[in-house]
Amino acid sequence: MKLFFGFFLLSFSLTSFGFRLDPMSATIELKDNQTYFNFIIENETNQPLPIQVSLFERGLKDNGEDDLKETEEITAFPDQLIIPPEQKRSVKVAWTGKSKDLKVEKSFRFIAEQLPLDLKKAKNEKSGIKMLLKYVAALYVNPEGTESNVNCVLTEKYDLVCENTGTKHQILTFKSISLEDGKKTIELSKEELQKISGENALVGTKRTLKLSNVKDIKTLKFPVKVKFKFD
Repeated sequence: MKLFFGFFLLSFSLTSFGFRLDPMSATIELKDNQTYFNFIIENETNQPLPIQVSLFERGLKDNGEDDLKETEEITAFPDQLIIPPEQKRSVKVAWTGKSKDLKVEKSFRFIAEQLPLDLKKAKNEKSGIKMLLKYVAALYVNPEGTESNVNCVLTEKYDLVCENTGTKHQILTFKSISLEDGKKTIELSKEELQKISGENALVGTKRTLKLSNVKDIKTLKFPVKVKFKFD
């Protein structure tokens, strides 16, 4: 899943654009004695907007999709709110876990979802087009002394598999990648780098990056050494 922060549009509206969430990625830095972060939700419509907030611990499945689990290590206040027209409200997300025991960065999802203003009426209404938006933001809780440690290998299917064995997440935004078999070196083009960049390697996860142009790469003989630099 590409790490392009944004929103998921669930349906459409002819009268309003819904709301905005800011930011789409945040970190609670425990080393700086932070224990909470405030997300800002802005109602861009001309009517009151009900919002539901949910929090989940975040992992990654093998296919790159989120693996979300309920958590009691972070809390949101308020987790339900009605924002007046064209106004903003903040939602405080607090870390309630055991900071002393935390040695690696933890990843969470902050989800803000627009609800129908009148749930009963919405269920009975047979006509009309509604807009319901759902924002999915990234939240990290980071203790002192963490850092990513990413290693990439080229498989015999000509995929790049990058594993983060470090203690902090790493966005895989590549500045350069070279593939070497001892006799020959191939540098991936800027276009190829752009296609595979943007994945998020959470702590203890692997990401498989599909290369689109493997004609030259197939001339290499295994084992192939992968060298790379991040932007």
